Amino acid sequence: MKLPLYERIGDFVLGIFHVMKTKWDKIIPIIISIVSVAISLNTWNSYRTANEEYMQRSNQALVNSSKLAETDIDILTGKVAESDHIAVTKNQIDYQIYSLKQNLQVIEDIQITRLPQRNSMNYQVYRKDLADVIYRLNAKVTELFENKKYKQSFYLTAGDREDFMNSLALVRRVLLDDRNALQKRNDLATKYLKFNQKFQEKNGKDLNERVSGDLNVYGGK
Repeated sequence: MKLPLYERIGDFVLGIFHVMKTKWDKIIPIIISIVSVAISLNTWNSYRTANEEYMQRSNQALVNSSKLAETDIDILTGKVAESDHIAVTKNQIDYQIYSLKQNLQVIEDIQITRLPQRNSMNYQVYRKDLADVIYRLNAKVTELFENKKYKQSFYLTAGDREDFMNSLALVRRVLLDDRNALQKRNDLATKYLKFNQKFQEKNGKDLNERVSGDLNVYGGK
């Protein structure tokens, strides 16, 4: 006669309990091992998830930074473009450069050691590009004011205005290219690698000869 379902379930549970009771010393290590593996997998998954989220947030931070920098460049371009009939002040120009510097300080807080190799390289390239933008603009402002050609409030001449706008267009293009690459998750370092390759192809022989000559002076090869 077939036993009722509840009795069969009860017998099954009792059977398991009996096995565990008689072989408890062997079962405990297995249970501990299973729990340890489960904890390790959970810890690894949590770490991987946290790193992935940090990578995404840091990449978005660079994209946002480039957008803010482009806005500063556009505002400055507008001021320079109208400086033939609307006087611009040095303080106005300095403020936009100050805003770019604040932008750079924010992205410098990103922890590069938490980023995968490609993302860390993109971070370094973008930070370098933004620092170069600031350097170029500072150099342009210094060029305009160090010889006291202009005072605090001024109208730019056609030549100086055109030259300044060309510089702004150049740095804006750099930032725009970086942003497009970051949004597509492309490798920013590629542009420098291509430049180095072309430079080496064009000038490598001459540079090697010069280096060899310098080594000969010091008793080298």
